[in-house]
Amino acid sequence: MTYADDGAEIIVPSATSGSYTVLVRGCLTCPIFWRSYHETEAVARDYQPKGVKFYFVYGALAHPENNGYVQPFSLDERLMHVAEAKEKLKTTVPWLADNMDNEMRWAMGNLPNSECVLDPQGKVVYFNSWSDSKTLRESLSKLVGPVANPTLASDLNLPTIQRERTDAVLPRVQVSEQLTGVVVKAHPSSEPLYAKLRCEVAPSVIESGTGQIYLGFHLDPLYDTHWNNLADPLKYELTDFNGAKITPASGEAPRVSQETDTGPREFLVEIEGADTSKPITLTATYYACSDSPAFCKAIKQSYEITLQKDDFAGGVSGRSFRFGSGGRGNRGGGRGMGRGGASPIGQGPRR
Repeated sequence: MTYADDGAEIIVPSATSGSYTVLVRGCLTCPIFWRSYHETEAVARDYQPKGVKFYFVYGALAHPENNGYVQPFSLDERLMHVAEAKEKLKTTVPWLADNMDNEMRWAMGNLPNSECVLDPQGKVVYFNSWSDSKTLRESLSKLVGPVANPTLASDLNLPTIQRERTDAVLPRVQVSEQLTGVVVKAHPSSEPLYAKLRCEVAPSVIESGTGQIYLGFHLDPLYDTHWNNLADPLKYELTDFNGAKITPASGEAPRVSQETDTGPREFLVEIEGADTSKPITLTATYYACSDSPAFCKAIKQSYEITLQKDDFAGGVSGRSFRFGSGGRGNRGGGRGMGRGGASPIGQGPRR
């Protein structure tokens, strides 16, 4: 199941049957998508009049924290991301939002910027691990017919997105190992998750239940809030860790002299002897404030952390990977669909 940008349910491939359909994965944190979506728009401009359908597919973020964006915890928040992407990128290709089980991401190879073409029967007739307008055009030329005067991306005057530095008044944590995002579920809350938890662990934690854990609390820019540094700083407490030893099991962010800021609040803790199959509870208390609309609220929210790899957590530069060490960054162990095979789209998630 996927969703239109207005939240209406759409089943792929049944909704795309009867015509050739191009699907391209993208999000607000994928630099490869930022640089390539203009070309996809140009291809769409030429082939939509020939009856080809085009969709960008928004799902789990490729690189959380890029330009401040953090993983949504609900479909409503994912749809907010889609609205932000439409506004910021000025796209004309319609968007689909993946469900929170990330079925479309699995179906499209568990890669951040894969693209495919479905034939009118829903069979995959073209697949690429990364969006590539040249090979996409070549494929559509063979399937549908050539275009006499192809549109150039430069003709469309679309925005160019660059990586921006996040405001940080506190020193960012430094880690010596590559960390892996683990499964985090938010408990129900009457307030939005203004500050979202990001949890990552050293490889030894997943392997043996012992090692370093990163806890990061990142303000979601879609809610336009900031920290009130005149009030008590953010506090966290870990409980229900089933006999494991955690040091420290509770903590408080440093006080900041600047009255407000939007930088992350980060902690490193050590765990020993954890049962990685059993969840740990984290409770956070903080003040979330906004200028428009004006409010400042004391917030208490909790999460369930399971110390097992989250296939959809994405990779963070500097903790999950370092540029120059792995080509285009962390691809998340994706699997290609192959060319011309039966489409796995709609088969559901695989864990």
